[in-house]
Amino acid sequence: AYYLTGTDGTPSAAEHGTLDFANNDGIRLWRSQDLKRWELLGHVFDLVTWPERISIGSIPWWRYPTVSTGVAFSPLVRGAWAPEYHEFGGKSLIVFSLNGQGVGILKADKPEGPYEAQAQITLRHGDPSMFWDEKDAFGGDGSVYWLFGGGWIAKMNDDLTAIVEQPRLL
Repeated sequence: AYYLTGTDGTPSAAEHGTLDFANNDGIRLWRSQDLKRWELLGHVFDLVTWPERISIGSIPWWRYPTVSTGVAFSPLVRGAWAPEYHEFGGKSLIVFSLNGQGVGILKADKPEGPYEAQAQITLRHGDPSMFWDEKDAFGGDGSVYWLFGGGWIAKMNDDLTAIVEQPRLL
């Protein structure tokens, strides 16, 4: 099967007929057998009702609203941006960014979930991704790298819950 996710918008309260991508209720996942017909599997990460497993104090890091990145005096916003689906080591992973609050990773045993929030990987906001440097004759060492924020990269730990080196700009 093929799996798809992406930034979801909510109907804009300010502009009728448009979508507000700075505010949404989380991450959805779709599945297809033929890349033509897609089945919505539902929310795999719901910003409103999701369990509070990883927190700063008593509030999970994804529940803090923030101002829009680069917009002075903007209203508070909260939404997941740029989620990407990956499979690695027998696990299903979704990496995502959250309005100026950093980037995180969700992990499940199968694509349909249930997913668990693993960690807030970095505080720097930006479209996250992952790269697997497969062991090969060309020097690949089998490491997994976290990419985010317009060109930053850092090696991840073995359980993919944190970076293990200072991020560097590519």
